[in-house]
Amino acid sequence: MEKKLKKKRIKTVYDFNPTPEELKRIPLASLSSSKEEYLRRADEDTIYQGLAYLHYYRGNYLRMKWYALKMKDLDMIHSFFRTVTHP
Repeated sequence: MEKKLKKKRIKTVYDFNPTPEELKRIPLASLSSSKEEYLRRADEDTIYQGLAYLHYYRGNYLRMKWYALKMKDLDMIHSFFRTVTHP
């Protein structure tokens, strides 16, 4: 019996109506010319990283931490927290 895997729908920065200024500060979103290009290029960890940055810039640190800790790549998690906590 063959199982069909559903592609998991996760939120992206575009689901939170980012301003052009916020998009310029989010890795990969700043390099993408559209939401579609961003979705083509981004993997799951990159999407969570973008969401963590967006919530960091908006001052929602609890939501920032929640998204950051959803990343599976420990190096990305450490890099993110080093970036946002460095003076």
